[in-house]
Amino acid sequence: MNLALVFGQESNLPFYYRKLACNIPDTKTIQNLLEDLDILGHSKIKLVMDRGFYSKDNIDCLFQNHVKFLVSAKMSLKYIRNELDEIYDTFRSFEHYLEDHELYCQTVRTTWNYTRKRPYKGDAVEESRRMYIHYYYNIDQAAEDEKAFDRQLITLKQELESGKRVPEHEKLYEKYFIVKSTPKRGTKPTVREESVNDAKRYYGFFVLITNETMDAVTALEL
Repeated sequence: MNLALVFGQESNLPFYYRKLACNIPDTKTIQNLLEDLDILGHSKIKLVMDRGFYSKDNIDCLFQNHVKFLVSAKMSLKYIRNELDEIYDTFRSFEHYLEDHELYCQTVRTTWNYTRKRPYKGDAVEESRRMYIHYYYNIDQAAEDEKAFDRQLITLKQELESGKRVPEHEKLYEKYFIVKSTPKRGTKPTVREESVNDAKRYYGFFVLITNETMDAVTALEL
């Protein structure tokens, strides 16, 4: 179940809630919500959403309706990683540390490739829109993620050495190991260090994106 809960920006008190259907496209869900709020006289709103609502269609819909938003996104997205790679080496400098939250953070201004559909012409127009990416790094979470990943690698290595391969793990075997087998020595998996290091590179990070100018602390507290 998805739940929309609306707060007053100045009062910080909830005044409206609605259960959102999960069996229809998110764009339609958001569009219906915006229409309902407009009928109630609340056309100027800001949406704060979890990453379940992140999709290109949804973001395009919000830009089209001139709605301010803050949404969590996946670190696996290519443009999210590309922007982080530009600041990665200086990310954990002391000047970027939030003592109250025990996090490192940086904000990057970027552009969103907005697609505006034109039903009357039956085509779509590509445009650029301003967007901000807030990156956060939790060193404790990074350590936990790395330990969990190392345990997974140990399990995968044991499966290969014992010959008890799990069909669902075949892509992981291929991605993280070089496997050589000989009649005398048996199966000897060797870790692909580059692939492992690449996987660990983004552990401990999470990200929020917004089309509104705000600092990373404000975004985090929202």
